[in-house]
Amino acid sequence: MLQVTDHAGKVTFEALDSKAVEARKKAVLEAYEKAEKARQESGKDEPKLAKPAFSVLKDAISGKDAKEKAEAEAARHKEEHERKLKEKGGGT
Repeated sequence: MLQVTDHAGKVTFEALDSKAVEARKKAVLEAYEKAEKARQESGKDEPKLAKPAFSVLKDAISGKDAKEKAEAEAARHKEEHERKLKEKGGGT
């Protein structure tokens, strides 16, 4: 279970197997680098983009229905995150 906050501030909760976590991190970091390079080349006076952040929320979910459990856990985290944003008066 991986929580990703990308360079635009978007938070996602993803049910990934351990092998896919590093690939996902790499893809998010590459997207950040590409967006930051485009920002720098634009010549506009815009603030530097925030670096992506990653949190492993759960190392392993086992059992024959592990994928379903992980997806349900990701959905639960997403709902909780959205509820907290609403309480603060923010968007998703």
